[in-house]
Amino acid sequence: MQVSQLKITAFRNISSLNLEVPESTGDSGQLIAIIGKNGAGKTSVLEALSLLSPGRGLHKAKPEDMVQHKQKQWGVFALCEGQRKEQYRVGQSYLRSKTRKLKINEDNSAKQGQLAEVGNVLWLTPRQDRLFLDGAAVRRDFLDRFVYGLKPDHAEVMSRYKHHIGARLRLLKQGAAADWLGLEEQQAAEFGVQVLQNRLLYVEKLAEHLEEVSLKLTGATLGIFEEEDTVAALKGKFERSRERDAEVGATHTGAQKVDLSGVLHIDEQEVDLAAASSGQHKRGLIQIVLAHVRLMKEKQGQAPLVLIDEVAAHLDAEKRTHLLGSLTELGAQVWITETELERLGNIEPDIVFTLDNGQLTLEGVS
Repeated sequence: MQVSQLKITAFRNISSLNLEVPESTGDSGQLIAIIGKNGAGKTSVLEALSLLSPGRGLHKAKPEDMVQHKQKQWGVFALCEGQRKEQYRVGQSYLRSKTRKLKINEDNSAKQGQLAEVGNVLWLTPRQDRLFLDGAAVRRDFLDRFVYGLKPDHAEVMSRYKHHIGARLRLLKQGAAADWLGLEEQQAAEFGVQVLQNRLLYVEKLAEHLEEVSLKLTGATLGIFEEEDTVAALKGKFERSRERDAEVGATHTGAQKVDLSGVLHIDEQEVDLAAASSGQHKRGLIQIVLAHVRLMKEKQGQAPLVLIDEVAAHLDAEKRTHLLGSLTELGAQVWITETELERLGNIEPDIVFTLDNGQLTLEGVS
């Protein structure tokens, strides 16, 4: 995905912004730097771009939390080139006490899952320096955003699965009849199996592009794939956990209980990423990101949109040069933020924007 225009209104600390990206020359990607003081709105620009992917974006925030102080609504519009080099006009808005609205081209009532059909967006933030050290939910979210690129319907499948899991839990709390529970468990099992199959397929395909890292899914739920009827096996797990789930108000089995583990293979050693040093962890993370971009380039014919917040704080000079150089060589449009251009060292962005008090200035194009 490549963005050529971005308009933002009353979003976070940005009152109004209209950003037009000069056209790229050649076949390589673009490195776009947004430079500004802390609090200028650099991360808000990246967050607006992250909304081109299904979900709540870079900060996983609620729509009402993105509205600028004292304003009633926000809006984000992007003109971009997506899968198969097609042009897309994507508009999103939110009015307080109303729902978030999405428009893709002429479809005024597009669903979030359809964003995955436009293209793939991924982001790296300093928070992800602990990806394999934090809880499993963080890794599942990271993995699912990558899966969207290979299986665009994954976002919709995830949404349907969460809906039926939630409905089942409400019925358990209400003491509903077994027949009603059975209907929700059947639906949850069908979509849950699809979620797991999509994740397993992605990990399998990504392995073909990984060089120093191996990944695998773990969790007792995966035992359903040893059975002839996987849907029936998962439904059976739901049925057997009814009493415990009702007692504690949580679902103890299913796709939401699967985890992602990783091993870094360096210097004839195998290092579990959950026990790796900071440098090893970042090395593994970079390997995963680059493998994903190669996979998307192979499957979609175009690299994902990549967003990297606080790039100098996140990566040292060597890793920064390797990652950004590799991404642009693969044809990715990469957006990075930093407080000063000098902090990028020997990195020379193709485009530099300066952001100050909500005002954006195009400083240079190489």
